[in-house]
Amino acid sequence: MKKNYIISIISVFFIITFLIFSLISCDIFKTSQDNINLSSGQSDTSETTTSFDLTKELNILKEKLVNPPIITSNQPYQEFTSNNEKELVILRGKADSSSRIGVKVNGVSVNKKYDVDSDGNFEITDGVEIVEGSNTVEVYAVNSNGDKSEPTKLTFLLNVQKNLDYKVYESIDNLVEVHDSYYSKNFEPSVYINGTSLPSTDVYLKVNDKIIGQMLATQTGAFAFENVKLDNGENSISVWYVSGDGQPSVVVSKDILVVKDVSSPDPSGLNGYVGSDGNHLSWTPNRDLEFVSYKIVRVDDPAKNPQYPTDKVIKTITDRNVSKFTDSNVISGKAYFYTLWILDKAGNLISSNILPLPAPKYTLMVNELLNLQGDVLARREWYTQYYEITNTGNVPINIQPVLDFFILDPQSDPEMSLNPLWAVYIWDPNTGTYYYSNEDIRQTHIADWINTWGTTDTSETVTYSIDGLTKTATTIEVHKVAEEKNGKRIVTVDTTTTIIVTNLSTGESTTTTTHDVSKSIAEPEKVGTPIAGVQPGEKIKIAIKVTNVAADNGDKITVHFHFAPADSSGYFFTDDMVSTGDIHLTSSGK
Repeated sequence: MKKNYIISIISVFFIITFLIFSLISCDIFKTSQDNINLSSGQSDTSETTTSFDLTKELNILKEKLVNPPIITSNQPYQEFTSNNEKELVILRGKADSSSRIGVKVNGVSVNKKYDVDSDGNFEITDGVEIVEGSNTVEVYAVNSNGDKSEPTKLTFLLNVQKNLDYKVYESIDNLVEVHDSYYSKNFEPSVYINGTSLPSTDVYLKVNDKIIGQMLATQTGAFAFENVKLDNGENSISVWYVSGDGQPSVVVSKDILVVKDVSSPDPSGLNGYVGSDGNHLSWTPNRDLEFVSYKIVRVDDPAKNPQYPTDKVIKTITDRNVSKFTDSNVISGKAYFYTLWILDKAGNLISSNILPLPAPKYTLMVNELLNLQGDVLARREWYTQYYEITNTGNVPINIQPVLDFFILDPQSDPEMSLNPLWAVYIWDPNTGTYYYSNEDIRQTHIADWINTWGTTDTSETVTYSIDGLTKTATTIEVHKVAEEKNGKRIVTVDTTTTIIVTNLSTGESTTTTTHDVSKSIAEPEKVGTPIAGVQPGEKIKIAIKVTNVAADNGDKITVHFHFAPADSSGYFFTDDMVSTGDIHLTSSGK
C-alpha cells in the first residue's frame, strides 16, 4: 500500500513539472513574437497579456487530486477458507481525513460510503461480501467535491470446504440431540457423534484439546464415533477431515456443558373428576429447576400401571406452571387410568399416583336362553344349555369359568375301570372354542369354596410286613367345612388318622389316633381357559354341554358353574360372579 502512495506522489510531481514547462514555453514564444514585430517596424500599443499565477494554478490542481486509501488490515492477495459459499471481510485502513471511502466488489459498487475519522482511520464495519473463488475488491476515497482517488485493488480467494457437518447425541439408541448443555445422570457421560464429510477422507475427533478418534469416512462421506466420553463441566468437541492431497478442512467445533443431575423431580399428586366435557385432571405444579415436561399417560386396562414411555402419552406439557388438563377424547362411562410423569433435563422421571376416572366397575349379567331339550339323556347323547353373558361394567374384562360343584347320584367307584360316566364342557357356539373340558367326571366333587355344609371323605389302606406277620390298617378321615369371615371364605380341614397295627400270630392290635386341624382361605376353583377381552357392553354367547358317556339307567348328575369378571393379570372378583344355576340331568341308560 505504501508503494501505491509513493507512485501517486511521483505522478503529481511530473504533472506539476509538465505544467511549469508548458507555461515557460508559452512565455518564450510570446517574447520572440514581440521581437519580430519590433524588427519589422510594427509597434504593439495594446495592453500586454495578464501575468500567469503559478501558485493559484497549483492550488486548484491540488484540490482536485485525492490520495488513494491505504489498506492496513489485509494483504493485496489473500486466501480465505470457509464452510459457507459467502464470507464477510472486515477492511480497515488509512485515508485523508476529509474524505469518505467507497467500495466495488467484482465490478459492482457497494451502495454505501464509510467515514474517515480525524486521525485518518476508517473501517468497513459491516464487511465486504466475497464469494467462492477469486474476488476483486476496489477501495477508493472521495473528497468533499466528489472527486475520486485511484482505487486500491485487492484480490481475495475464498476456498469453500463443503460437507463437514455432525451432530452430538446422548446415545446411539435414543438419538436425543445434545446442544449447548447436557444434563446427565453420570459424572462423565458418553455421547454418540454422527456426521458427513467429503467421501473417503480421514476424519479426526478432538475433545478438550486431545485427539481421541480417527476414522475413514465412507464412500458417501458418513462417519460416526461411539462412546465419546465427556468431562463434567465445559467440553469442546472439534471435528475436521484431511483430503487426499493432505489439505485439512475447516475445524468445526461445538461447546457442550455437562451437568450431573441424579435427583428425580418431586412427585405430584394427581386428582380429577368426570365432567360433561371429559375427564378433568389437576396436580401441583413442579418446582424442579431442571424441569423439562409433564407426560400424561392413559390406559384403559385396569390391570396395567400407566407407564412412560411404553404406554400412550395423551399430552405433553412443557410449561411447569400448568397444573390442569381435560381429556375430552373419552367414551362416556368408560373407565380410564391416568398417571402424570415428570421429566427433567437429565432424563430423571417420577410418576404420580394412578387415577381412575370414573371408578372401575367389574360386573356381569347372565341370561339363560330358551332350551327345548328334555333333561333325560340316553348314552352317547348330548345336552346343551345356552347362556348370554354381558359385560355390564366400564372396563375390559376376561371372564373366568369357575366350577362351583358337580354331584353324581349315585357316586361312582373311583377304582372302576369302566369308561367315564359323564363329560362336561363350556363351549363357544360361534367359534367352536372350548373353554372347559372334563371328560372324566366319575365321582362327586364339591369345591371347597362353596362348601358351607361340610363334607367328609374317608380313605383306607392296608399293608403287611415283609414276613407277613404284621398287618397295618390306616384310615384317614378328612372333614371340610367353609364359613364366611370378613368377606373371605375360611375352610377348616380336620384330618383324623387312625392306624391299627395287628400281630397276626397273636391277634393283638394296637390303635393310634391323631388329629390335625388347619385353616386356609379358599377361592373358587378356576377351570378351563378365560374368555378374554370382553369390552364394556359386549355380549357373548356360551353353552354348557353335558354328554352321557356310560351312566346307568337312573344315574343323575348336577352341574353348577359360575363366571367371574377378571382383569388381565388373572385376578377375579368373586363378589361380582354370575351363576348358571343348577343343571340336572338323568340317564335313561339306553
